Amino acid sequence: MATNIGAFLKKHRESILNQWINQVKGESSITTVFPGPVLKELIEDLLDRITKYFEHPKEQHNWVQLFTDRMTVVSAASIYVSDRVAKAGKDVILHLLREVRNPIEDPLAAFLDVDRVFDEIDLAQLAQFLNFSPHLQSATESEQAKISEQLRSRLNLFYNAFQHSTDGIIITDLEGRILEANEAFLKIFGYEYHEVIGRYTGFLRAPQTSDEFYRRMWESINTKGEWKGEIINKCKDGTLIPVWLSITPIYENGKRIGYMGVEIDISEKKRIENALIKEKRFTESLIETANSLIVGLNLKGEITLFNKKLEATTGYKKEEVLGKNWFEIFLPERIRPSVEEVFDGIVNDRIPSYYENPILTRSGEERYIAWSNTAIRNEKNEIIGALGIGQDITEQKRLEQQILQSERLATIGQMAAKVAHEIRNPLSSIMLNAELLGDEIRAASDAISQDAEVLLKSIISEVDRVAKLTEEYLQFSRLPDADPQPGDLINLVREVVEFIEPEASSRGIQIVTEYEADGLQLVFDAQQMRQVLMNIFKNALEAMRRGGILTIRVRDTRSKAIIAVADTGEGIPKEVQEKIFQPFYTTKDMGTGLGLAISQQVIQEHGGHIEFESEPGKGTTFYLHLPKKKPKNKQ
Repeated sequence: MATNIGAFLKKHRESILNQWINQVKGESSITTVFPGPVLKELIEDLLDRITKYFEHPKEQHNWVQLFTDRMTVVSAASIYVSDRVAKAGKDVILHLLREVRNPIEDPLAAFLDVDRVFDEIDLAQLAQFLNFSPHLQSATESEQAKISEQLRSRLNLFYNAFQHSTDGIIITDLEGRILEANEAFLKIFGYEYHEVIGRYTGFLRAPQTSDEFYRRMWESINTKGEWKGEIINKCKDGTLIPVWLSITPIYENGKRIGYMGVEIDISEKKRIENALIKEKRFTESLIETANSLIVGLNLKGEITLFNKKLEATTGYKKEEVLGKNWFEIFLPERIRPSVEEVFDGIVNDRIPSYYENPILTRSGEERYIAWSNTAIRNEKNEIIGALGIGQDITEQKRLEQQILQSERLATIGQMAAKVAHEIRNPLSSIMLNAELLGDEIRAASDAISQDAEVLLKSIISEVDRVAKLTEEYLQFSRLPDADPQPGDLINLVREVVEFIEPEASSRGIQIVTEYEADGLQLVFDAQQMRQVLMNIFKNALEAMRRGGILTIRVRDTRSKAIIAVADTGEGIPKEVQEKIFQPFYTTKDMGTGLGLAISQQVIQEHGGHIEFESEPGKGTTFYLHLPKKKPKNKQ
């Protein structure tokens, strides 16, 4: 070994370092593994270690450790990078040996020595790549032969791995000519080995793959060094199959010499995907076109599914509510705790799936829904949410209430009629006897005493009041069926308003009317409707004990007329609101509790309904909804 090579390296250390660093610092693959100062430190240590190698050739030198201690990631790629760094140093030193005049006594020996030490570094890198790291420098020739055999054996393993990979693999030159192909590739595309070697890869191209697609693919390979994606390829028999293709460049001594393509047949995967997509679209179509309300919730109660029927019922678009909390948007606050408890039971498989509850629409209207619920599970059979399929039973519930109310009113009417009938005759007798008693007292003396006169008048007054109540009960029990006839609803409202104006004025109440038109033709029973308006208007007047404003509006919509009667009175307490339409329920000292019950019955006979909203201390508004179509004749 040339004894003065170490001195040469020391003398030209700075020049070697500068050229070495400059030669590799521009390569992104190198600076990724050995960034910035680390690369400079590595090259300095490597040059010092090589110098020491020539000064003390018998010492052990762990070349691999010198690299791996500084790598950001230890991998096959980083081993390749280490080899690039070492070869760059070899080129710099050999070039300098050629350029400097009379650098050492024996230039040829120096060249061989430098070549030998870098071969040792290269062998150490190869051993590292193959997970084989013996002490190469101290090995005898027989040991080195054994090492070489072991490395060849490992290389053979890599080749076998290439041949027997389940993925199709080809190796091409820079022009795309196939140099090598494994068994899986031949099997995928149906070729024999001799039929593909030497051919350009264009024979795999499917007719529908555009030139632009290939242009972008090779642009990615040239700029990013790789391309991955799905592509359609053509088999030998003309069959087109989808494959997942990965193309990466192959380098030798830092120079790109070809490409490796890995192809995975994804026909079965695509078949399953297409089947799933088809099934998904079919399911989505069923959900969207179903004549049922369908909503999906995750475990937090957030909306994941919202079909068109639900959009039409609630007035909300799917885009507005997806991801938002169902309970906060759609449930009246009074029922949220109970419905949340039901939801908790559904997602925990604890309670039956059927449930009924009202939901809020965009306009604030409540619609009553009957839900059939089920838990949603993932592929691990874990519950991840709930699915509700609902039917709007608002009208059904309203009809049930009407039937119940009608049955209740009929029963009460029968009772009232019987009671009134039993009371009328005794009342008439009491009234007659009271009058006769007055005549007898007056005949027995010149003048009836003032106290006696007051007592008689009180008796007669109370009997008269009870008689009137009895008559009202009889009227309620004998309320005839509605006999709707064409008429002008606004004219009827005007008549009733004119009738109550004197009483309103005496109470200090201003009446404000708002009519959308001069007239509104409708089919209704004028006598019964007049009674309803009188009941509602009088209730409003009595609610404003200190005066106020009574606002009466008549609105014409496409399908119905709406009469709104708003007062600025005391309002109805919340605990009372559910009872006001019950017969005989009243908060008045002298009331019968039949006015609103009769009004509701009349409006229902006309095919409509009554609603109200009230805020204690601010007032109440009643809404009378009357359909424009003539109700069907009763059988």
